[in-house]
Amino acid sequence: MLTLKQIRNDLKDIRYYHSRKEAFEQGFRVVGTNDIVSKTKRYNTAMQSAPTRLYDIYVGLYA
Repeated sequence: MLTLKQIRNDLKDIRYYHSRKEAFEQGFRVVGTNDIVSKTKRYNTAMQSAPTRLYDIYVGLYA
């Protein structure tokens, strides 16, 4: 189980990834993917079954 601190750090990483997504995509073509891709997919999957308000907040902040 993840701690609150780990979740906060993950969400900071996800927000940073989305703010620089174009640069990351270019880097992925040269270097390969980063773990942030699987982390983002894991959180996105969790949000698919989240309560509506939490989903809305997540999409607003991290998508």
